[in-house]
Amino acid sequence: MLPIRIDKKFYKPETIKRWAVVSYQGVNRFNEAAAKEMVAGLLSACRNVGMVVQDENPVIKWENPQGIISDQLRAAGMAVSERAVRAGQPPGGPNLIVVVLPDGGNEIYTKVK
Repeated sequence: MLPIRIDKKFYKPETIKRWAVVSYQGVNRFNEAAAKEMVAGLLSACRNVGMVVQDENPVIKWENPQGIISDQLRAAGMAVSERAVRAGQPPGGPNLIVVVLPDGGNEIYTKVK
């Protein structure tokens, strides 16, 4: 696959300080290698449009799509904050959570949105 070239930049790009990836796709279909590849692609796309991503290694979690979505997303945010504290940074949640949906994940999409 050829890399995509974007000739546009944001006028005032936001900085992604802390972020997380939460996957509702099973680990057998979206494994750690796939997650890391997706993260690398997103980082590249952000750079191409002028965005700065301070944390290039987000928290990545796989969750049960039958669970309580709001609690799972809140837990991902708390994991981001706890990791920051362990790294000697002030506590604080993510300013971006990327959610990977399974095929037919309309119900989860509605809850996340």
